[in-house]
Amino acid sequence: MARTSVTTEVQVSQCSTSPLPALFGYNSAIGVGPVWDHDAMQSEFTNNTYNVALSPDGRRMYVTYGVTTVATGTGGHTSASFITDAQGRTWMITGGYSAVGVIDIDPATGRGTEVARIAVPAGTQDVAVSPDGNTIYMTSWDGKSVTMINTATNAITGGFTTDVTPATSARSLTFYGEGYFTRFVAVGPNGTVYVTDYDDGKLYATTVGSTAV
Repeated sequence: MARTSVTTEVQVSQCSTSPLPALFGYNSAIGVGPVWDHDAMQSEFTNNTYNVALSPDGRRMYVTYGVTTVATGTGGHTSASFITDAQGRTWMITGGYSAVGVIDIDPATGRGTEVARIAVPAGTQDVAVSPDGNTIYMTSWDGKSVTMINTATNAITGGFTTDVTPATSARSLTFYGEGYFTRFVAVGPNGTVYVTDYDDGKLYATTVGSTAV
């Protein structure tokens, strides 16, 4: 089966917001993504958490985040980027990637536990869940791509582009390149996926379907 999508531009006239229920009480924290192993020669750790979305039944949460990969004992490099840990050891930054963490919520206590981590090659920014809870949608840093993940299997099932124009307005310069403004995503009750685009000032509406090859 090959997925198809139809994208249109939407005139933005007004918007409304509703508060997210307080699930975890005051000032509690949930670990998301990998934790830096200071005893290993190579490790990785979460450097940023981006956005969060809740499943329709309130029992699962999805958090997008970024990861930095590092290595120690790598002498002889003169042009690499380095960081120092709390123990004063120097680590070389070897790369990074984006992912989404899957968090199960205990309905009795409201506490969350990370149960899966899904690396997303296209990168992750904002995240939204379909009304039936079967699919999550994530925008990427390239200014045009959206990745789809099946919530039952935690597998990437495909994606689409809202337009052909890549991101050009940089927010900041990082080790990984220019950090572009977040493209926000939401899913309507009929399954239409809405994505904002900072660079062209538009809101895109995409109807995702499938057809036989």
